[in-house]
Amino acid sequence: FLTPGAWDDTVLVEDGAAIAVCHQLRQSAGVSLGGSSGAVIAACVQYMDAHPQIAAPICICADGGAPYGHTIYADDWLRAKSVELARIQSPVVFR
Repeated sequence: FLTPGAWDDTVLVEDGAAIAVCHQLRQSAGVSLGGSSGAVIAACVQYMDAHPQIAAPICICADGGAPYGHTIYADDWLRAKSVELARIQSPVVFR
């Protein structure tokens, strides 16, 4: 929904990193997100690693994890798709 030039920067996120964030948040905070929301959080973590002066980012997560129980949260699906859960550089922390 954004027009070119309406953003300051972009961050590319690998599928494994997005899915890893989903798993980490579900395990550590009980928050279940969909894959695109996992990508948002993973991108935010990467961006904040590169820009430590940012203290309070805001992320908009448009999808919950309930519809993804048979895909990104299923070990069999991850193996079948050869998805390796990436380790993200910084831990995701909710305050």
